[in-house]
Amino acid sequence: MAVKDTKLKAQTGATWGRDRDISTLTVLGSIFILTFCPTLTFWTWISCTHYQCSIFEPVFELASNNFSSDAIRDFILTKAPQYTYDGFKIYFTWLFFQGILYAVLPANIGYGQRTPAGYLLPYKVNGLLAWFVTHTLYLGGSYLGWWDPAIVHNNWGGLLMAANVYGYFLTFFAFAKAYIFPSHPEDRKFSGSWVYDLLMGIEMNPRFGQLWDFKLFHNGRPGIVAWTLINLSFAAAQYQKIGYVTNSMILLNILHATYVLDFFYNEDWYLRTIDIAHDHFGFYLAWGDSVWLPFMVRPLSAPQSLNTISFLINPAYSPTRAAIHTSSSHFHPTQYTLQSHYLARNPVDLSTPYFILVTIIGFSGYYIFRAVNNQKDLVRTMNGNCNIWGKPANVIRTQYTTSDGKVHRSLLLTSGFWGISRHFNYVGDLAISLAMCMTCGFGHILPYFYIVYMTILLLHRIARDDTRCRGKYGKYWDDYCTVVPWKLLPYVY
Repeated sequence: MAVKDTKLKAQTGATWGRDRDISTLTVLGSIFILTFCPTLTFWTWISCTHYQCSIFEPVFELASNNFSSDAIRDFILTKAPQYTYDGFKIYFTWLFFQGILYAVLPANIGYGQRTPAGYLLPYKVNGLLAWFVTHTLYLGGSYLGWWDPAIVHNNWGGLLMAANVYGYFLTFFAFAKAYIFPSHPEDRKFSGSWVYDLLMGIEMNPRFGQLWDFKLFHNGRPGIVAWTLINLSFAAAQYQKIGYVTNSMILLNILHATYVLDFFYNEDWYLRTIDIAHDHFGFYLAWGDSVWLPFMVRPLSAPQSLNTISFLINPAYSPTRAAIHTSSSHFHPTQYTLQSHYLARNPVDLSTPYFILVTIIGFSGYYIFRAVNNQKDLVRTMNGNCNIWGKPANVIRTQYTTSDGKVHRSLLLTSGFWGISRHFNYVGDLAISLAMCMTCGFGHILPYFYIVYMTILLLHRIARDDTRCRGKYGKYWDDYCTVVPWKLLPYVY
């Protein structure tokens, strides 16, 4: 059951979390996101399926016909992804299968961080077992001839359409649920704009029952479990096309599998990231987890971390079981399935020196990412009473108040990697992102959309985090920023 200190009243007053006061410009931006994002996924599918992943060639083709209505109609009818029975059957069978695994597989119980209304929620943590069961079945079924190992590749367009249908359905279902039968009414937020609420969500932790959590399931199971299956399927398609699998495709699969397995091995950490701890469940996560995550990159929030390093020390637990409260708590590198899509259509054989260079960049980024988060985890476990880089950890001990009036304690780490910058884990993330782009060579610009997207996303997260934590911690946050002035790279930003 959810752990609570007292019976709560409806949430009132200023608390951290998503915005409440929405401008007209924000509403217009919300409408744009709700309509443009699916169009972008269709455009990238069209580019890779019909134009060797050139994002400009479709424009040139339409321009040659003066963007006439007939040309646009013919373009949509002949080039756009289509609804298919097989695509819908595969997608919804996959969704149902992952739901069954989430519900019935043995699981540890993990806890997120305390919500603004004072809840401390339990979560079923069994993603690693679900990943192994799924991939064993996929590989075994492929070997026995139950399905083509390139099944995802062969039905990519139909799957994209099915995922969009489900993503929009989930968005409107979550919106209605927040009004009709919310899981935790005190943690809802209404902006005054139904469009913005549809985009960003109203409920923070919508659930069925005590443990079937919308956020954890939709991000981890149909999405992240699918990443490695998608890559394997496109590798199989490449083999069927050219008779072998290129070293670039192999390296991409290794890099992605490393981070996916790391995610599920440390799945408990994800419970204290921005997706779970701060973002509400709307189109941003519902459609993002269903479509953007497996077909493009990580969701628009996404999966990912809160962008600071502070740790909630929950009075109900001993110091060794303190619940983490901060950002950067396990921001996982976003995977980019467009890269395997690209390599299936544009096979790239990397030279040995270049292969080694990309490998070094990728795993150096992974080392930074993991080492930074391990320092945070050590400090959390030891309540600050430990050594970082051979010296006692430096922390700022803070307090913050939830909307039920309860005061809670937390830590802000200011030594080790966290003394270099407030988001040094993002340096590792960007190195990983660059390596994944580099596996595709330099034939087209599309694979490098990932590193551009990641840079913009992380800079935006840094700004969001600063606003949220300044409101939450007040003077403690000012003290923290004085000790650690750099946000990302020392003497740069």
